[in-house]
Amino acid sequence: MFISKYVRRTNTQKFLSYVEVEVFKPLSYVSSGRELNSDLVIKNENGTYFLQLSTESKGWKNTSKVGMSVVIPGKPSFLLTEILSSVEAIGVPVVDFSVDDLYVQDNHWFVFNMGAYENYENVTKWPWFLQEKNCHNSIERDASILYQTYKLDIGEKWTFSVTANIWGFDPIPMPINIPIIYTSVLTQGTEMVSSDLQKTFRAENLTVNFTPLKIKKWETALNFYLWSASLLCPKTAVTLTIQVTCPFGKKIKFYYDFEGKLSPHQLEKAYKDSEKFFTLPVNYRPPSKKGIAIPTTENIYNADPSKPKHNNYYEISKNSGTYKQCLGKSSREKCGCTDEKKVSRYAQESDCIEKVYLLKHPAILIPNLTLLHPEFPEVPLSPPYFIYVIEINHREDFTVTSTATPSLIRLRKNQKIPNHKILQDPSSLVITMKGTGLYHFRVLALDKVSFCDLSEDIAVYAITTSLAYPLYYLINASVVTLLACALCASYLYLHRKGGTAQIPVNVPTCESYYKQKYE
Repeated sequence: MFISKYVRRTNTQKFLSYVEVEVFKPLSYVSSGRELNSDLVIKNENGTYFLQLSTESKGWKNTSKVGMSVVIPGKPSFLLTEILSSVEAIGVPVVDFSVDDLYVQDNHWFVFNMGAYENYENVTKWPWFLQEKNCHNSIERDASILYQTYKLDIGEKWTFSVTANIWGFDPIPMPINIPIIYTSVLTQGTEMVSSDLQKTFRAENLTVNFTPLKIKKWETALNFYLWSASLLCPKTAVTLTIQVTCPFGKKIKFYYDFEGKLSPHQLEKAYKDSEKFFTLPVNYRPPSKKGIAIPTTENIYNADPSKPKHNNYYEISKNSGTYKQCLGKSSREKCGCTDEKKVSRYAQESDCIEKVYLLKHPAILIPNLTLLHPEFPEVPLSPPYFIYVIEINHREDFTVTSTATPSLIRLRKNQKIPNHKILQDPSSLVITMKGTGLYHFRVLALDKVSFCDLSEDIAVYAITTSLAYPLYYLINASVVTLLACALCASYLYLHRKGGTAQIPVNVPTCESYYKQKYE
């Protein structure tokens, strides 16, 4: 037999708990009403139950002892607590029983020895005992589940599976309509859990889709367990903790246009390529809105405390600029700048930044932004991760544009959203630089779309400013006109210097040439 149910009762003064068992091999009884050739009469006198035999053939004293059980199929069983005589005993019903009198025929009641012995040391064979069955079950999570605790961000969902198997001969048959795997959820109402159960012969595969419902940080746990597994099994349950918070390692990543096409060795060489990167002057600071040679930012690039600051002519420039890695150091060698930091694009490492991405005019940058997640594949950054762009050194000579989708237009009109007027769609982002020198941009994701502070820095150096429209075309036209006049003047001068020869009538002069061409 095996225990199929345990019940604890709190509304009784008798037995506080009981178990239900399923019997595969019948138990041997000590005696029965037929063997005693006696019917059984049960009388209730003020809560005390007297069990009386109709005959004295063998009686209670010769066949039964205190602690044995009188079993009546279909009726409550009675535990013998006192033998009064050969025909009368006192018993206690194992479940609540309120019938005053009960008459049972001789072939409908039995006596089982399911109680304790008076002398345990002399017992050679127990009438019954509890024994744990051998292990015939296993439960495993799928190979994609690498951690015990998973973190999900706003709008993310997680799909995984758990598999249970049965092997060998199990003396306890598994009902076909009862699942092997059971699930319990620690926190209800904060998530949506849907599952797909695939059941095959002696195996089950449970696929679970977990979706957070509330936009707040919280934690829950999913417990998958085998209800019929033996305690001898090394593992009978799988518990996964899910935290709705910022996943460690989730961030925005900017890629240069050549990074995805090169191997790590080629990429390292590309960082040293002067055609793709610009080497900043020592102690460089980018221009400000006050002038190209009047830096006012606190960030210093390619820092070297042993050398003077770049463009440090004005009082406002002398009073600005603070070292970070090089603070308190006497030379650049002591700043701890690694090769990786020398090509970094993060503002907190500005002292070490030596080379930045180079753009020639027209300086137009189309950032390749992706979203990195520790549990999901890398994907291009796209809505709902709307962004805005700022320049770390407070430069204003640039423009940021993107496709104005209906969602973006609605967000720009929402005055409750910080920086709502400069929100952009990251999938169509274009940054146009109008000046020269270093531009250090920071891309920040809209708040409330993630529990993470998603941002990324982009450092670009622009050179050779083109002339603004229409000055570029006016200068080109003027140069062509002056060149044509110079050629005509040279021609006339050479002919006059040659003697008295007259200029042929059919040879056009400069004035007639321009009249024929433009009239």
